[in-house]
Amino acid sequence: MNQTVQKQTSDRQGTAAPRRDALVAAARRAFVLHGVERTSLDDVIAEAGGSRRNIYNLFGGKDGLVQAVVETILNDTAKIAEAPPNPDLPPRDWLIAVGVAFTRRMLDPDIVAVLRHFIASGGATPEAAERLWQIGPAQFQRSLGKWLEVQHKEGRLHVPDIEAAATLLPTMFRANFQVEMLMGRKAVITEEDIRSNVVRAVDFFLLATSVR
Repeated sequence: MNQTVQKQTSDRQGTAAPRRDALVAAARRAFVLHGVERTSLDDVIAEAGGSRRNIYNLFGGKDGLVQAVVETILNDTAKIAEAPPNPDLPPRDWLIAVGVAFTRRMLDPDIVAVLRHFIASGGATPEAAERLWQIGPAQFQRSLGKWLEVQHKEGRLHVPDIEAAATLLPTMFRANFQVEMLMGRKAVITEEDIRSNVVRAVDFFLLATSVR
């Protein structure tokens, strides 16, 4: 390959990356606002620029664009590195802090949009669904279980079934919020609502597990 051809190839690649990023970002916003099914390629092009040819060249079509958006959201979720609260905090304070952080993350509009897509696809993307589960609820349950085990061993809490507690607590934190967002009953859950529900869940949990 001569230098002229190499330069042309490099220029095309350099142009394609920003265009690809712009299309993915525009599609991501549109999917959150309108849903995957109701978003057309023309909607994405109207915001990001480019053409249908760009989308087909870069993604192979709408399905490929959807996959690129889902992958971007999964990567962003995996990168979330909220500093865990000080493990020396009193159990109630620690549980409230992690409960609010976890619930806020699971109610993020991007996550809800991906969940809607997984439901609408009828299980067509099990690998992506499994990845979201592992970097979201499963990771949180593992961390919570380790903390509960320490609290139990050191006599601060009485939690004979660590696995059950680590599974049930996140469900109590989320309450019906995520289902309400998925159904479209509520578009946004306020920070006040999240914290209020987490506090109730923690206090209820501690009634059963506090050492007397």
